[in-house]
Amino acid sequence: MKQKILVIVANPSTLDPLNIGGECNKIQEAINRSQKRNNYEVKLNFPSTEKELRQAIIDNRPKIVHFGGHGTEGGLCLNKIAGLFHSTL
Repeated sequence: MKQKILVIVANPSTLDPLNIGGECNKIQEAINRSQKRNNYEVKLNFPSTEKELRQAIIDNRPKIVHFGGHGTEGGLCLNKIAGLFHSTL
């Protein structure tokens, strides 16, 4: 059975833009170079709320979670329709 790697990406428009595509490519390239590349499956998720983030983890049951985005002392910065959302995860 393949081990799941869940890549959670948040790039709120109210913050400096991140090179999320480049970061995801680097992760995939590293796995592709690995001798055990067939043991892993990468899932990409763009949660807008804390509930969506939690649901992605429950649904995918990943072995590894990689967060690509901004954070503060208060938590992760997720997208939100009305603006920036800080999660205390």
